[in-house]
Amino acid sequence: MNPFHQLNSVIKMKIIAALMVALASLPAVSHAENMAVTGKIGTLGYGAELNMGFSDSVTGRVGFNTFTYKYNANSNQVNYDFKLQLQTASALADWYPFSGSFRASGGLLYNNNKATLNAKPGAAGYTINGVPYTAAEIGSLQGEMSFNTVAPYLGIGWGNPVAKGRAGA
Repeated sequence: MNPFHQLNSVIKMKIIAALMVALASLPAVSHAENMAVTGKIGTLGYGAELNMGFSDSVTGRVGFNTFTYKYNANSNQVNYDFKLQLQTASALADWYPFSGSFRASGGLLYNNNKATLNAKPGAAGYTINGVPYTAAEIGSLQGEMSFNTVAPYLGIGWGNPVAKGRAGA
């Protein structure tokens, strides 16, 4: 099992917050020769990437993103427990066809994203369409949505943190 799974979500968020503060304390983009570290916030959660320049028009990046959201609710008849876990690692290549900041990207994502839902009856009985049912007859609802572990990635975007002429380069 992934050791990151064994940490509780509060500790994970503290680790991520500390990493984000460390990244923010660097210049806007930290440069070495043709390398940069960047922080991210997006639809895949919080993350960081290591960017490497191979030529003026080709770069590569490896990154990690994570985010967890939990929701618990109790209605007068049903108890709900929902969890969304986003966790991805990426290996991408970027091509800058016009020698600017526009890029086309391709690569692979390790995808550990999933959502789970548990709904348990909280009442002694229910009436559905005029028919009474006991909580035992209804049972509970459990669902999980997961994705392929390895997924291809194609995308477009703007920005090149390792472009020549950037601050600190």
